[in-house]
Amino acid sequence: MLTLFSLQTLVLVSYFFFMTRTSHASTLGSPTDPVIQGLLDQCLNNETIYNAFSVAPGFEFGRCPHLIDCIMTSSSEAAKAGMSAGSNIAALIPTMLALIGGSPFELVRLAFLSPFRALATCLFGVGLPTNLFAQLQRHPQPSSSAPIEFPASVHHGVLQFAFLLSVPRRRRTVVFRIALDVSILFVAAIMLWRNWRVGTTTMVTWRCEWRWLLFYWPFICIAWWLSAVGSLCGMARKIEVFRESDKSQSSWRALFMMSYSVRKESKVTKRRADLQKKETKTNARSQVQAPPVLSTPPDDDPTLIVRIEFRSEAHWRWWSTAVQAAAVAIYLYATFVLCSVLFLTGNEAIAYAVTMASSLSAIRIMTALI
Repeated sequence: MLTLFSLQTLVLVSYFFFMTRTSHASTLGSPTDPVIQGLLDQCLNNETIYNAFSVAPGFEFGRCPHLIDCIMTSSSEAAKAGMSAGSNIAALIPTMLALIGGSPFELVRLAFLSPFRALATCLFGVGLPTNLFAQLQRHPQPSSSAPIEFPASVHHGVLQFAFLLSVPRRRRTVVFRIALDVSILFVAAIMLWRNWRVGTTTMVTWRCEWRWLLFYWPFICIAWWLSAVGSLCGMARKIEVFRESDKSQSSWRALFMMSYSVRKESKVTKRRADLQKKETKTNARSQVQAPPVLSTPPDDDPTLIVRIEFRSEAHWRWWSTAVQAAAVAIYLYATFVLCSVLFLTGNEAIAYAVTMASSLSAIRIMTALI
C-alpha cells in the first residue's frame, strides 16, 4: 500500500512541476485553430499593434490585459460567441463532477479501504451531500440516508462504519481487481492531461497573468482529502479495526489487503462443504428434501468494522463542519475559475466536459466493481 501511495504521489508531484513550467507557455486557444493562432501572432509580432497600446501586449503582469484587448478587438462576432459558449459550458463542469463524485464522508471512508482509489475519486471535486451541515442542528432529525452521507450525530462521540468485502476465492478475481486499479489510475491521468491542456491554452479574465489557477484545482482537492483524513486521525482518541463476528482485532493493512488476498478455506469449512455435497447426492437419490445450507463459520466472515472514537461529540461536529465547508469552497473556486476562462471554444469546452464527466463516472463504476 505504501509503495502504491508513494508512486501516485510521485506522479502528482511530477505533474505539478511540469504544469508550472508550461503554465507560462506563449500560446492561447486551440493549437489547431488557425484563426486564434493568427490573431495571437499578429498581436505579439506586429509593430503597429505595439504603437496602438501604451504597453506592448504579452503574457506577463501588466501586459496580458492588452493582449486580451488586442485579440478580442480583432476577433469576429462568431468567434466571440464561440468563446462565450465555451466559458458557459466549462462553468457547468464543477456541478457535473459534484453530482457524479463521492460525498466527503464517502471519500474519507474510502481512504481506509484504498487510499489511491479515494484520491482518484476526489481528484477534481468533492460531491456535496444532501444533508449538508446537518450535524450543527441542536436536535438532529433521525436520518435514513445511505452511509455515504455524513451522519447527523454520533453516539457518545463514536463513529462506526462497516466494510462488507467480497474476499476473492480465485486468483483470476485478484488479477481482475488489480487491472481495475490500474485502469482507475490511467483514467485519472487522462483527467489530469485534459485539465493541463485546457489550462495552457486559456486565460482567466480577473488574473490573466496567473496561468496556473486551473492547474491548482486537483491539488486543492488532494490537499482537502489529506487534511480531512489527517485531522480525523489526529482528533480521534482511538481507531480500531475488527471483525464483526468475533470482535477480533484487525489492522488497516488487513483491511486493504483483504480485497487482494485469495481466501484460504479452513479444514472445518472444507469438511462441511464435502458433507454438504455428499448429503445432497444422497438426498437426490432417495428423493428426500435437502437440509438447509450450513452457515459460514465466523473465521470466513468478510465484514470488517472501523470504529473511530472522538475525544468528544463536539470534536466530531467541528471536524465534519470544517470538512464540508472546505468542500463547498473547492466547488466555488472551480466554478469561479471556469466561469472566467477566455479563448476556450465551444468544441473544446464540450470535449473537456465530456472527458471529465465520463472519466469520473468510469472511476466510480470501477470502484464499485472492486
